[in-house]
Amino acid sequence: MRRVSPLLLLLSAAALAGPAVADVYTIDPTDPKPPAKIVLPPDEAARLQALQSAVYTWFQGDLSPDDRVVLVYDAVRGLSLLDVRTGAKSPVSPDIYPVVWLTERRWLDPQTAVLIGAPEDQSVFWLVRIDRSTGAVTKEEVALPGFPISLSTTGRKTLLARPAVLGPSRERAPGAREVVPGAPPVRTISIAPRYLRSRTAPFFEAEAKLAAHLATAELELVVYDLATKKEQVLMTAPVDTAFASVAWAPNDQHVSLVRWKFPDNSRGGGVPDDDPGILDALGWLRPTDNPFFTSNVLDLFRLHGRGVEHVEIRPSLHPREVFVWAVWSPESRTVVAQVWHPAALEEREHPTYANPDRSLYRFYTSEGCAFRTHSTPETGSISSIGPFFFSPHEMVVVAPWQMGWGAHVYDLRTGRLRRLPIPEGAVYQGLGTRATKELVFNFGSFQEPPEVYRVGWRSLAPIPVTAENAAIKPVNQIRVDRVRFDLPGGRVREGRLVQPKGAAFPPTKVPIVVWQQGGPTGYMGNDWGGSVEQPFALLPNFGFAVLMVPLEGRVNLGPRLLNALADGTSFGQVDVDEGVEISREMVKRGWTRHDQLGITGCSYGGYFTSQSITSHPGVYAAANTQCTLVNLVDESDNGFRPYITYLMGRTTKTDLPEIERDSPLHNATKVETPTLIFDGTDDFLPYQFSEQFHDSINGAGTDADFYVFMYEGHGLGWPTSQLVAGQAQIHWFRTYLKMH
Repeated sequence: MRRVSPLLLLLSAAALAGPAVADVYTIDPTDPKPPAKIVLPPDEAARLQALQSAVYTWFQGDLSPDDRVVLVYDAVRGLSLLDVRTGAKSPVSPDIYPVVWLTERRWLDPQTAVLIGAPEDQSVFWLVRIDRSTGAVTKEEVALPGFPISLSTTGRKTLLARPAVLGPSRERAPGAREVVPGAPPVRTISIAPRYLRSRTAPFFEAEAKLAAHLATAELELVVYDLATKKEQVLMTAPVDTAFASVAWAPNDQHVSLVRWKFPDNSRGGGVPDDDPGILDALGWLRPTDNPFFTSNVLDLFRLHGRGVEHVEIRPSLHPREVFVWAVWSPESRTVVAQVWHPAALEEREHPTYANPDRSLYRFYTSEGCAFRTHSTPETGSISSIGPFFFSPHEMVVVAPWQMGWGAHVYDLRTGRLRRLPIPEGAVYQGLGTRATKELVFNFGSFQEPPEVYRVGWRSLAPIPVTAENAAIKPVNQIRVDRVRFDLPGGRVREGRLVQPKGAAFPPTKVPIVVWQQGGPTGYMGNDWGGSVEQPFALLPNFGFAVLMVPLEGRVNLGPRLLNALADGTSFGQVDVDEGVEISREMVKRGWTRHDQLGITGCSYGGYFTSQSITSHPGVYAAANTQCTLVNLVDESDNGFRPYITYLMGRTTKTDLPEIERDSPLHNATKVETPTLIFDGTDDFLPYQFSEQFHDSINGAGTDADFYVFMYEGHGLGWPTSQLVAGQAQIHWFRTYLKMH
């Protein structure tokens, strides 16, 4: 079948659509019919499409034993094998796609990647092999005495979970083997759901740490040798235990687990007021009564012929902390545990363990003896990537700090921390090599669309591995300048102003769009911005400046500012008010005028946008709110209840008036700013609330357009949706912001 360019499809559809007759538009990404008023001229539409077309290369497992090849995925080629020396990608057979991946991807040898998978119904288990030379995929049916949740470093052992009690009619005979059909005894949960970035944003590695296997019954955990068929029972775990981290030592003789209970993050009103997640968020639980602390354990297991040695390490109450992640050193003698520190918030008696504010690293021998702690602001974000080991004594941590991600090598012998020469920007994932002491990572920035790079211990600069997006770079004609705002009370906020290339700095009376990231705890800094959700590579290429200043609630600004958004009654006010202060300061400096000020964002950024235009009518001349948290009353009752309770510090039963004051939907009639709204029919935040927001704004006499995208979730994933939305966004700001 001949593939039609999305650009041509949109332009031809626009020609047939005729003039717009309403301000609510339903967009079907399989057959988009944008209103004619938004369609850009062909040259501008081609530029927009180019900027939106960046290819992200996602690592799908470990590096091969020779540090040469890794499984990757991108939206153009699908699954392939990337040579990290040459940048060449070779395809993996389509036979891989019917497989549901149940474990990590490991390497049996330099030629063979392996994982355990299953068909959709999980009626059987497959040992799936991928040949590095040919990309061929083979599936071997294997009978397992449990459900696989992890594969060892060598790919020769697997960690299984099975019900601890089978019942009298199904008593397990010694040495019995069986395929486990049907529903697995674990389900995948999110440790801490956030209004993070939209699904188009790329920080999968950091967010992978927020996923865990949750026991749906009392479980027995077993290490099973795929070759010898022998099993070793590790332990039993009670129902509702979540396994946040399973780490294998390189020699397969040691396994570590991090297990604990997590808040019930289900949506739909199923979380009662006395749920521990609600009580923890309100600060009503003493640490000794808080299950998110008391259930937390780091387990170390040593496997040998005589049995299993088990060391159980519980976190410290003084200082307060919980284990969240663990990694073994190359020689299998040291395990480093990432530890989260609970947040202590204003007006709350006890700390919240489910909502940490910083990370530190504790080192243990394989026998469980603690011998070192590492803690610095640069590596202390809860969104850190890694750690990785260059050698038994050199650990690498990649973490967001200030406006970028830093990669730091920590030397256990000297205690020194050294930053690798990665420029300011966003590191999405990382892999450490064994022999060459290199970090292989994917990276993007304001100027640089995402590519894979590698950087070594003694490198002067990163070495490019891929050049997937080389054609986009010359299209992205921008300049970036550091900005600083000194606010009353000694508050200092720093950020970046992204403008069209050739613009002057400081600017004089130019249209500026204020942008905030999702989250609110999401990283906000130097990053590639080729989507309407992150438009700082889009809008500056069409005549608009974009201001990015991280405010309260960001993981890259340290614990004090991270906690400040949830302190007292700060949520819905402190960062929104500071955004207005900064905007007015730009007007005072002569950078822009109030009739040139715009504002946009998605998810929590959409909340920031919506709350700004309801709380401060008339400050912004145009707004674009996307995938928006707009109804806090409903969210507090039926949404991510523990998390919104943490942010608000109250529930609808304890303080409904405060929640209503901070709910944009309840104050929509105050809006004086022309408002463009995007949402998806499959967004977990009900798009009907965005529609009501639109209707209330329009009903009060203010211009508002609403684009609802069919089949789209939290953010726009279809290229055709992005192209429609990009044109609508540019048209809206051109219509309502004075260009001169």
